[in-house]
Amino acid sequence: MEALGVLAAQAGLERLVLLSGRGEEGARASEAALRSGGVPTTVLRCSWFQQNFSEHFLSGPVRRGRLRLPAPDVPEAFVDLDDVADAAVLALTRPAPLDATYELSGPELLTFAQAAEILAEVCRRPVTFESVDVPTFVEDLAADGIPAQEAEPLAHLFTDILDGRNASLTDGIQVLLDRQPSSLQTYAQRTVEAGGWS
Repeated sequence: MEALGVLAAQAGLERLVLLSGRGEEGARASEAALRSGGVPTTVLRCSWFQQNFSEHFLSGPVRRGRLRLPAPDVPEAFVDLDDVADAAVLALTRPAPLDATYELSGPELLTFAQAAEILAEVCRRPVTFESVDVPTFVEDLAADGIPAQEAEPLAHLFTDILDGRNASLTDGIQVLLDRQPSSLQTYAQRTVEAGGWS
């Protein structure tokens, strides 16, 4: 990241936008390294994405009706990637401020059990949450062809980050976009209408 920051400065870039993670020490180190190049950088620190339920590693578990995750049922402020994309576009195109950090979250705190209930309601089929150990999670994802070398790092994201540290709402979407962030229910309805999980 430090080398990228230096290259950006040498190339004459006027601004950068970095997608980062809430509550992740490694992510904060990356933010600092990128900014050390001297290019004004807007950092967007995000909660877990709503799209994790429909894209890649959680789409199969939703279709099977069981979210078997190596995490306690702690609240999370799931954020819609469409909101994140709109925030990134604005950060890249607006006049100022260029060097700032925003924490982005959805409009509600939901546990994975509550998220499963919303998905079940919208999909009109059972979806439940079950807290499991890492080997069970890895085995479950293998049913979708996700190899262990990819599933195990995902598992550690659950075990490292989902400890309640991000169980709070932020106003980054409201500040940047002057509107409320999209709810999990809205995202799920949009996904079903587009043929997701079918």
